[in-house]
Amino acid sequence: MAPIRAVMVAALLAASGACFAQPVAGTAIDEARALIGRGEFARAYALLEPRSETFAMDREANYLLGVAALDSGHPGVAQMALERALIIDPQFLPARAELGRAYLQLGDLDGARREFDAVRAANPPEEVRRTLDRMIAQTDAAAALSSGLKISGYLSAEAGHDSNINAATNSTVVNLPIFANLPFTLGPLFTAQRSPFVGLGGGIALSAPVSERFGWFAAGDIKLRENFQQESFKPLTMSALTGFQFAAGQDRYTLGINFSGYRIGSLELDRRKGVFASWMRDVSARDRITVFGQYLENTFPQDKAQNTQTYLVGGTWQHAYAGVGAPTIGVTLFAANEPQRNTDETVGKKYVGGRLSGQVRLRDDLRLVSALSHVYSRYGGVSAFFLTKRVEKRYDLDVGLAWSPARAWTVTPQLIYTRNDSSIAVSDFNRVQVLVTARRDFE
Repeated sequence: MAPIRAVMVAALLAASGACFAQPVAGTAIDEARALIGRGEFARAYALLEPRSETFAMDREANYLLGVAALDSGHPGVAQMALERALIIDPQFLPARAELGRAYLQLGDLDGARREFDAVRAANPPEEVRRTLDRMIAQTDAAAALSSGLKISGYLSAEAGHDSNINAATNSTVVNLPIFANLPFTLGPLFTAQRSPFVGLGGGIALSAPVSERFGWFAAGDIKLRENFQQESFKPLTMSALTGFQFAAGQDRYTLGINFSGYRIGSLELDRRKGVFASWMRDVSARDRITVFGQYLENTFPQDKAQNTQTYLVGGTWQHAYAGVGAPTIGVTLFAANEPQRNTDETVGKKYVGGRLSGQVRLRDDLRLVSALSHVYSRYGGVSAFFLTKRVEKRYDLDVGLAWSPARAWTVTPQLIYTRNDSSIAVSDFNRVQVLVTARRDFE
């Protein structure tokens, strides 16, 4: 593509009478231009990307960063840089042509066709029109292939150690206020059990367009964990969802139904089913907001007195930074009411929470990923044994490294720490999981 670009860009610049002004970043931009001229896109990208904030309003610098990013495997960065160049100068045809290629790599076929058509409508020279015609044909072919059913999936394997496989209290003795705080010894079922483990997982996702803006999707996965020191404790989780998505300009609307289940061996402990909805918008090249809601019916087949409903609303803001490591952050806030489906008020609860997540690229094949979440819950009614209402503050910390040794492969060593601070002794616990997960994605 580099020789084709050289001809197309030269012709576009000549046709528009444009030339490269001396950019604000000076020597670095000159060096990057020379590297791109020699086809050394990765080196040009490494030179420009850490300096991107310094030339936010420089048309040519953003264009060069976009070209370098696009041909060194960073189409997302290329898109943002080229869009900045076009904000500065909407008539800058080379940037518009490259933006079409960026959209094509990102799978946004409508966006790619729109940019290519805009360049062609500007009556470029004949050699550019021929190149654009090939790009438009490529886009149309990709659109034809993507117009049918899409299927993707993954397989994963994990191994590690869990300090509290049953999420139970770390104490073996609790005092019961109803019996004048006399100590009672808890059995193994009610105290934390540790074990090394291995696990397997897999999932599949399907999607298909219904119309130009309306699409159907479905997904499901299943995960099984084997605990070596507690052979009878074999947790199995499964989930499935399906729904529709509608696009209207910058907005994406989603509505669907979902199901999840949790088993220990042959014993079904937890079943949840409900509906969900969301609205998403990219408010800028680097910012995305999402608002979501969910209703669930929570059923516990072994203890139906615990059955509840969930009404939850929340929102997420995601931001991608420029500069070294291309860090991204996400902030989610939510609130929920979970009333009981029986007469026991101690089962129902209300809770609020938040999650802060982020990642930073350490090198092209390695990312540092982390998340911190907190949930504050207040239950209704007074516990008959502990003579107080149940109030909990839960904290979860997740830190890991995502390594991609080959295409479609991800290996993630990970540390997960959980602290559940509860006013009810049997619900108060700590948990530490150390694990490594290997995942293979399929398309």
